[in-house]
Amino acid sequence: MLNRLLWTEAEGDQEEFDILLEDLDTRLDEAARAEGFADLPIEALAQRLKADMQIDGPLVVTTARSFAPANNTPTPPLADTG
Repeated sequence: MLNRLLWTEAEGDQEEFDILLEDLDTRLDEAARAEGFADLPIEALAQRLKADMQIDGPLVVTTARSFAPANNTPTPPLADTG
């Protein structure tokens, strides 16, 4: 979720990145035990984690909605080849 920011924070150091990633996993596990976690928007969770870990830099959350086609053209049916 925050891999790009963690990599930037680690300044390309793989060992430091791994440490930050483990820290993120621990924080996510802890957050998952909190009431209402499943209802928390991913953007809000990412912002909270970023602030809690004191990571600098812009946060860009990419979700499946970001990749949805802009138009509502239905996907054509597959051809019957058999």
